Amino acid sequence: MGELARMIIENRAQGLKPVMIVASAGSTNTGACDPLPEVAALCKANGLWMHVDGAYGAPAALTPKGKAYLAGMELADSLVLDPHKWLFQPYDCGCVLVRHPGALERAFTMNPEYLKDVMGQDGQVDLFNRSLELTRKARALKMWMMFKTYGTDRIAKAIERGIELAEFAQALIEKKGSPWELVTPAQIGIVTFAKRDFKPGDHAAMVNAITESGYATLTSTIIGGRSVLRLCTINPNTTEGDIAETLNRLAAIT
Repeated sequence: MGELARMIIENRAQGLKPVMIVASAGSTNTGACDPLPEVAALCKANGLWMHVDGAYGAPAALTPKGKAYLAGMELADSLVLDPHKWLFQPYDCGCVLVRHPGALERAFTMNPEYLKDVMGQDGQVDLFNRSLELTRKARALKMWMMFKTYGTDRIAKAIERGIELAEFAQALIEKKGSPWELVTPAQIGIVTFAKRDFKPGDHAAMVNAITESGYATLTSTIIGGRSVLRLCTINPNTTEGDIAETLNRLAAIT
């Protein structure tokens, strides 16, 4: 936070005009979260817009653990989330929430003569005045149907299950005698770890082998210049047995 505050001061001293801080609410790589209350306070003190990238993590706020972890997200001026990540949707449905009424219209409204016959009356919403797209299909319909069909409580329980599974995986990784080393702890459904004494290319080979087997899918990634394995446990149908067997199979790959 100190570095961020210094950057604002330095930018202004250079004649630049900072307008926005983008904070992470559960990064896709590790589930890490920025100190959102502190970011919000800094934005307020400097007259800056606070945008929160909750593309992966934001839906976790439907659960008690996630709400505590993402505290401060509700202070954002705008928030983006990807329903295909943790609201169990297919691609092609995205969501941005904006706190200030009229902000999107001021950014995107256009009033050419050829649209005057199809513009809404006072009080009606013209969606083409809230994004770059002049027209689009009803992408949000599938998400609306999901909430109507299953209800918020059931969806929250599915998300909570993902958080618990990552914590279970961490417990196995840290178990005495485990061939694994924990790299980043379980954070809202994501845990990263490494094989002890691994050689370059080992992690990618493990991912390829277990994916080709059809048993499980995970990814390798880079954290701090280091190769690690990334387990994202957001499928509510996954069991503890699935997690344990995945780790066993990975360890057996040489």
